[in-house]
Amino acid sequence: MFKLKKYSLKKQFIVLSMFLLTTCLVLTSFITLSIKELLLDKQIAYSTSRALRFKSDIDYLYKRVSTLYEFIQFDPNLEYLLAAPFSADTTIYLNNLNRLFLSLSIMNDDVADIALIGNDFAYSNLFDDATLRRVTSSYTNTAQINSLGIMSSSFFNATSMPYLVFAKSIFGFHSSSSYGNYLGNLIISIDPSKFATSLPRDTYEETTYFIIGDNNGNIYPFNCTEALATHIITTSISKDAFIQSTLTSDFIESENKDFLVYTSFIPELNYYLISAIDKHALSLQLKDTLFLTSLIIGCIIIFIWLSIKLLLSNFLTPINNLYKFVKNIGEGNMKNLKQPISLEGSTEIVTLSNEFNLMISEITSLNKQLFTTTTRMYELELQKNKAELLHLRSQINPHFLYNTLESIRGLALENNCPQIAQIALGMGKIFHYSIKGANKTLLYEEVSVIKSYIDIQLIRFNSKFDVIYNIMLPTENLTVPKMILQPLIENAIFHGLEPKLESGILYIGSLFLDNGLQIIVQDDGIGIPENTLEHLKESLSLPSNLISSPTSHIGLLNVHNRIRLEYGDDYGLSIESTQGIGTKITILLPIINQGGHYA
Repeated sequence: MFKLKKYSLKKQFIVLSMFLLTTCLVLTSFITLSIKELLLDKQIAYSTSRALRFKSDIDYLYKRVSTLYEFIQFDPNLEYLLAAPFSADTTIYLNNLNRLFLSLSIMNDDVADIALIGNDFAYSNLFDDATLRRVTSSYTNTAQINSLGIMSSSFFNATSMPYLVFAKSIFGFHSSSSYGNYLGNLIISIDPSKFATSLPRDTYEETTYFIIGDNNGNIYPFNCTEALATHIITTSISKDAFIQSTLTSDFIESENKDFLVYTSFIPELNYYLISAIDKHALSLQLKDTLFLTSLIIGCIIIFIWLSIKLLLSNFLTPINNLYKFVKNIGEGNMKNLKQPISLEGSTEIVTLSNEFNLMISEITSLNKQLFTTTTRMYELELQKNKAELLHLRSQINPHFLYNTLESIRGLALENNCPQIAQIALGMGKIFHYSIKGANKTLLYEEVSVIKSYIDIQLIRFNSKFDVIYNIMLPTENLTVPKMILQPLIENAIFHGLEPKLESGILYIGSLFLDNGLQIIVQDDGIGIPENTLEHLKESLSLPSNLISSPTSHIGLLNVHNRIRLEYGDDYGLSIESTQGIGTKITILLPIINQGGHYA
């Protein structure tokens, strides 16, 4: 096998194909012989098993027949009929016995006939007087059950059904005048087609035939024709085999070109059980099995051969060419790098060829370009995000300052009162908070600044609305982006509460949710028109880089954009509004503790 490696792939393919073919032929021969032996062993085991079960059936039959004899013998009607067959009570005895025989036949469906024969009397449904006396002449005055062999009814032609016939002498028992005297014989005929359930009855596709025979040469075939049974016995079994089988309980084997025969003697009843295995039928089974096996192995050979050939042409040959190409490069022949390699074969081979050429020509420049491009893209992305954040914050601050100054100006024009001092104090606090360097703060600081802003607005609008703060204590020390509440409060006051004729309510609250921190800003103002609300919701649903500069609600959209740029698209604002009822804005943020760690 190691020497084979020195040859070319084509030679290896031819050698392996021949080896595969030889192996398959040897394997086919081995499988054929093994299957033949297995089939024969199976049939022998089947035959032996059936024969042993038949012996058990015979033993059981003998016990049942003995029981029937004992049961009938103790019936007084039998003794009275045989002792005085022509008395005035003969009809009564016969009727009683007929009922008894009928009952026993119903309970034992294989009992074909129960016959009686006495000195001057004979009764049977199958045999005439002469036949009964002839077959029982040798068994008078004996107390044991005797097998009369296989007999056909004398009332019908010779082709009628054969029966297994048993006889036993009847002695007086009930009457003192006939006590112990021989009165006659009781004969029971058994239908063999009904009692031996262990043997097959169907002749279709049978390879083992079962036959029972007696010492007189009479036979009964269970699953073959009588002609075939006679042929098996006359051509396969010698007289010595019969004699030998009577001397042992084992199976005696005999064989010819057609059958393998096993003969077993049943001494209790003087019967022979013959099981014949049909070699021709077995060969037919073997041919079918051999054909199927050869077909399968042939298909396997063809499949393997085609697979190897396909592998050789589509994979091994291109791989060999690639190996030569790489070997030349390894030997220092760098001019091959200028000529791309062309490999033909499977899709994977073609792809490998293309990728290999691309790797050889661009690997150095590609790595450098990849590193440079990645670094540049990362820097640009950081600069872009930073610029967007700075731009949004720069939009918020002027807008807030403008509105605050406008409030102060309006109040100064309308009222000359010391409340301006309070407004200035609040503005100073707000300015100081807004110019702090950090762009994140704690929620309680954000709410504290918002309170200053709301105080200014309450002075401006003469306490036109009430404020409800519902900040959950555990949320006060969570980190939030700076100046995200002021634009929302401003939106609620100027677009919701200010146009309202009656006084209103502004609600500010926070709570925990499974997916983050929720901050709610809600008013009971005039609400947002439906078309404006739809346009606003559509703007909120767009990616942050696609939101165009709005003409209204700029603060709300800027806060939403800041949050999404900072934490991702899972967070941001959502808005609900109904005209005449009010507006509810919800902020969803991740839960970040005071140290800047996500919870």
